[in-house]
Amino acid sequence: MSVRPDVTPTDVVRLVYEVYGLTVNDLKEFPAFEDRNFFVRCELSERDSRHKTSECYVVKISKSREKQDDSKLEHQRHIMNFLSSEYFVCPTFVKTKSGSWFYWYDQCNDPMCMWMLTYVPGDPLMNHWDRLSARDILVSLGEFVAQLHLTFQRLTQSNNVRVDVDSLDPWRIDNFLRVKDLLHEIQDVKKIGVTSAILRRFEEEVLCVVDNLSSGIIHGDIHDMNIIINEDEGKLRPIYQSNQELTSYSVKSKFGVIDFGDVSFSRYVFEVSMVIRDAITDVKSMGPVEIAGHVLGGYLKHRSLNRTEFDVLYVCIQVALCQYIILGEYEFKLQPDNEYTKLGSEDAWKQLQALQEMDKSQVLQTWSVLLSSTYNLTI
Repeated sequence: MSVRPDVTPTDVVRLVYEVYGLTVNDLKEFPAFEDRNFFVRCELSERDSRHKTSECYVVKISKSREKQDDSKLEHQRHIMNFLSSEYFVCPTFVKTKSGSWFYWYDQCNDPMCMWMLTYVPGDPLMNHWDRLSARDILVSLGEFVAQLHLTFQRLTQSNNVRVDVDSLDPWRIDNFLRVKDLLHEIQDVKKIGVTSAILRRFEEEVLCVVDNLSSGIIHGDIHDMNIIINEDEGKLRPIYQSNQELTSYSVKSKFGVIDFGDVSFSRYVFEVSMVIRDAITDVKSMGPVEIAGHVLGGYLKHRSLNRTEFDVLYVCIQVALCQYIILGEYEFKLQPDNEYTKLGSEDAWKQLQALQEMDKSQVLQTWSVLLSSTYNLTI
């Protein structure tokens, strides 16, 4: 039985009209882990003509643990506005008819929250790997994440936005030890053994040096379903062709980033590990160490990693792969009707086994040679 909100397309059409005063002409649902996400194309009304930002929107509906707790969504809204002001392409919130940013209602005594976002035009990167140069995309993705982290660092230092830290969420690498509590749900003895060994390494090699890892606000869910592109004949084009401000921000103009539901305060190297994890499970034309090297080749052009961060990166990538394997299987048991929950799990297990055949010194040496010879970078 799904733990997601029980919402029908008819419900969405009604709610959009009642709450936003917009008439839906077209609707389709996007895959999602816990929320329900709907693309809607709306008929232009008098209200929409005066305040028009887009004909197309994304409607998100979520079950909430605490009724009327807007703090997490408020943080997301401020972060997205800040990124937009820095010329990143991302959604922004749309006000309801009453002038609020969110709408609360009850469904079978469950508090539900609905909000509407502007739609970022384009298509998820996941649908285009076979038509693009994987190496070029990996490098550009690394550059994009580095620029995002630099911007997040400034936002963190400004103290204008504070994000909640969920110490229970095992999808945060900071909380990876909580995966121990789920191992009994896994049937494969080999997966349990490999994960247990990585848990020990994480505790012995990463947690003991965590204070030496730079930290701040992170996106928390950067993968090829949340990266939006405009691909044409094997090339990336700017998402908004007419936006002149983006002419000097080539990477920013070619990647849109969506889904800020996992924004958190964490270590930047943890997010780099998660980005590499997803690239490893997405790209089939090269091995995991080479994939990681090209992502780093782009990232290090703009933002450095210190010696400790490089030293823990290999283990953190394995930790991130374990998240897909263990948490994906566990969540699928909770939501057997939601295929999205186990997306990437099989590929993660395959790539994790490949990484297990190499030791850390071998991997670091391979990265060092690749970064030096290809990108003129030294680690």
